[in-house]
Amino acid sequence: MDKINLINFQKINIIKNNKGNLYKILNNKKKLHNINEIYCSTIKPKKIKAWRLHKKITNKFVLLRGKVILIAHKNNKYQKILISKKKFGFFIIKPNTWYGFKCIGNEESLILNLINKKFKENEILRAENSKFNFIW
Repeated sequence: MDKINLINFQKINIIKNNKGNLYKILNNKKKLHNINEIYCSTIKPKKIKAWRLHKKITNKFVLLRGKVILIAHKNNKYQKILISKKKFGFFIIKPNTWYGFKCIGNEESLILNLINKKFKENEILRAENSKFNFIW
């Protein structure tokens, strides 16, 4: 399995507080250009949500709860990243890249997704997990 840099990471600042932390997703220094839609998606424990490819949309994912494996695939090359609260930030998938998630652990995951264009059904491709020869 060849690897390639398909997933970019952009750190989000965390302000520590003994009563509870503050996570700065947007501020004057870090603008979120061209964000047209924001939504959340859940994945149940041990379940896989794969495969998706957006033709024009860039996805900026933030894991809010749980632990997931994020896979990106393009031109027979894969990138696999474990996402948990230990590495908090945006995981960015550019257009024309297949991607999918698997929730690991016993807690349902919650993912915030910020996209740069209005979602249209004809803009996305979907495939069954069996289409790709990938072992989760």
